[in-house]
Amino acid sequence: MVRHTDGSLSKEDVYSGSREVISTGFGFVVDNKPNLEVTEVIQGLLMGSQDVAHSEALLKNYSINCVISLGIEVPNFDGIKYLFIEVLDLPEFRITDVFKQCFSFIDIEREHGSVIYVHCNAGISRSASLVIGYVMKELNMNFEMAYSLVKSKRTSVRPNEGFIKQLQEYEKKLFET
Repeated sequence: MVRHTDGSLSKEDVYSGSREVISTGFGFVVDNKPNLEVTEVIQGLLMGSQDVAHSEALLKNYSINCVISLGIEVPNFDGIKYLFIEVLDLPEFRITDVFKQCFSFIDIEREHGSVIYVHCNAGISRSASLVIGYVMKELNMNFEMAYSLVKSKRTSVRPNEGFIKQLQEYEKKLFET
C-alpha cells in the first residue's frame, strides 16, 4: 500500500509493475465543523484548535492576549501578541527544536499575567506536544504524568508517534543528573 501526496491509496506490485488504486481523496477525515473548545491546562496556558484563534470574540471572552500558532497562520487582532512558528505534523519533524523559543515566550508572558493560547490545526498533535513539553519542564513531570494531565483536560490530544518519542527523549534530558 502506498499513500500518495494527494491522499490517494494504491496497491502496487513491484514485480509486475501493476498499480491498483484503492481509494482517492484525502488520507484523513475532513471535518468542517468548528472546534471551539478552549482548554486551560495550567493557569495562564490554554490550548485548542485554530478555530478559536480565528474568533476575536472568543479570544476576548477567555481574556487571551497572547497566541502561539504552530503551523497555522491566523488573523492578528489588535491587543493580542502573536508568535507563529512553522511546524509540520509529521513524525520526522523536530518539534523539540521549537521548545526553547516557545517556552521563553510562555514564561515571559505568564510572568506578566498574560493568558496564552496555543493552537495548531485541530489542537490534537502539535499544540498538545508543545504543551506537554512545557508542563514537563514547568511542573517537573515525566512524560507520562504530563501527558496524563493534558489528556485529562483535553481528551482529544493525540501527539503523533514521532512527537511522543521526542517528548520521551526530552524527559531524559530534563531529568539527567
